[in-house]
Amino acid sequence: MRRIQSLMTFAAVVLVLGACGEAAEPVATVTFEPNPMVLPYPGYLAAHLQWEVTAPLGPSESNPLVFVHILDEEGNVVRTFDHPLPFDWQPGTSHDYEVILYQSALAPPLDNGEYRLSLGLYDPSGQRWALCCLGDEIDDFEYQAATVSVNGKADEVPMFYFSPSWLPLEAGTDVQVLGRRWLTDEGSIRIAEIPSQGSVWMRLRLPNPATEVEELALMEGEAEPLVRVGGTCSAEEITVRGLGFHEIKVPVDVNEEGEIPTECEILLQPNFYILEVDTLDRRSLALEILSWSGASGL
Repeated sequence: MRRIQSLMTFAAVVLVLGACGEAAEPVATVTFEPNPMVLPYPGYLAAHLQWEVTAPLGPSESNPLVFVHILDEEGNVVRTFDHPLPFDWQPGTSHDYEVILYQSALAPPLDNGEYRLSLGLYDPSGQRWALCCLGDEIDDFEYQAATVSVNGKADEVPMFYFSPSWLPLEAGTDVQVLGRRWLTDEGSIRIAEIPSQGSVWMRLRLPNPATEVEELALMEGEAEPLVRVGGTCSAEEITVRGLGFHEIKVPVDVNEEGEIPTECEILLQPNFYILEVDTLDRRSLALEILSWSGASGL
């Protein structure tokens, strides 16, 4: 009897060890650049991802997502740059795209120091897939893709000042958007102490009105919600159209004399507003991310 129990125990151990030793087949080879990287406050940079799709994903409840996390020394997630996978998954294909990594001026800065940047592929149900050939596996199918150095060199970034038509800063909902500011009408952002030619990266949210308690009002003669972005930083004018999220880069160019201006202004002109029916309060767009890159950054 004891011999039978010993054989059963041995078999169970072999099965467990066999299961643990089975490595999941990677579904893609991923490269991430730059590595290492420097991310000052409030700066941004473009990271480049290349995917070589090598295997099918199998059954999944929804389209896959990519998580990109900045981790502190204890492994806590302090910033995220998660995004939908921007291509159709077909084995044998290659895909390249950029993702913007940033410290927003609307959020507190990260402490100076060294961080890890991790990457993985998942779906909202929690399913993850194995990837090759990034760095060490930090957690289940979560891989170190780069190291991030954060410094506080204030002379490398400008200062931002908001016109009175901006409402006070409010907290965001997660570590991807830590803060936002609403605009009541048209407004401006003054950029001062500009250190170099560069660009300002912004994410704007043109909101849907809440059912029954809010109304969307368009200016006379306008057919759809939009925001015109201009000002003195560049001769270029940008127009974003439609409700939802919009990411834009506003160049900060040399002036007519060929010199880098010491300051300039970004003007945002929405052609709509959201009216709260009970209070008659009004707002237009929300600024959710505001970051700077010098000429050498992108």
